Amino acid sequence: DSLPYSYGFEDMATGSNTVRPDIPCWTHINNGTTYFGYPYVSSTTPHSGTRNLYWYGSTTMGTYSDYQAVVLPGLDTDVHAINTVQLTFWARPSSTSYYPVLQVGVMTNPYDINTFQLVQTVNVQNVTTWQEFNVMFGAYTGYGNYIAVRLNRPSSAFYVYTDDFTISLIPNCPPVESHHVTATAGAAVITWEIDPNFGGSPESFEVRYGYASDSLSGATVSYETNPFISLSGLDADTTYMVSIAPVCGGT
Repeated sequence: DSLPYSYGFEDMATGSNTVRPDIPCWTHINNGTTYFGYPYVSSTTPHSGTRNLYWYGSTTMGTYSDYQAVVLPGLDTDVHAINTVQLTFWARPSSTSYYPVLQVGVMTNPYDINTFQLVQTVNVQNVTTWQEFNVMFGAYTGYGNYIAVRLNRPSSAFYVYTDDFTISLIPNCPPVESHHVTATAGAAVITWEIDPNFGGSPESFEVRYGYASDSLSGATVSYETNPFISLSGLDADTTYMVSIAPVCGGT
């Protein structure tokens, strides 16, 4: 009933793939017949502190698992409705050969995987640096109050670390994400997106651009009502810096 709620597994002992971690107030689900400990608490290359959560997506049916999940503590929806919160966490694969896929959703029963309702699929890039992910539940219309992260049996095996989970209120303005740049001689078209689960949209977007060497000092400012901008008159062989910020409520 109090947000933000954050957890990074720092008070947990490291485990193994045959021991279910007893994470305080969390629920651990894995239907494997032998290696049912995934995801377990690890001390290998955490995002912060000394611990993280280590997952293995195996292609082997049954032995490891067809599904595994962690369910975060249930929200008091009389205080914070699910469609007013977001989940932020960090993830990275253990090798650049892996392309991990995680699912974030909501459950009505933390012990029954069949109550899992998918909100967003998270595709972790194949780089061994930590990546931040933010899932907003603004478009959720169900009755669940348990946020969960699930891994289904993949078509290609992978290992992935996750860390520093935070449930917080959705900000007043949605973040800009998924930038795309198409550059031609002396010109560029920049497009972007906002999280579709935010449940709302900005009034406009403030775009600042200028020479990268100036770090946007004295940048040109443009306000766009649509999520794209076309720039012209750019210098060839020159690096530019662009900043895009949503505008909500006049700010």
